Amino acid sequence: MQEITNFVHDIFIMIVGVSFIEILMPEGNIARYVKYVISLSVLGTMLLPIVKFIA
Repeated sequence: MQEITNFVHDIFIMIVGVSFIEILMPEGNIARYVKYVISLSVLGTMLLPIVKFIA
């Protein structure tokens, strides 16, 4: 049960952080790359419990 709570907490913190970064990020070409890196970070955070379960 603690693992699920930690997972939800990590996702919540990631979403709040991403929202804050997107608010501060200027528009332009660099924004597209920053969003790509942020998306990879969120995907990694979501897949980490699955990788731990398999390994």
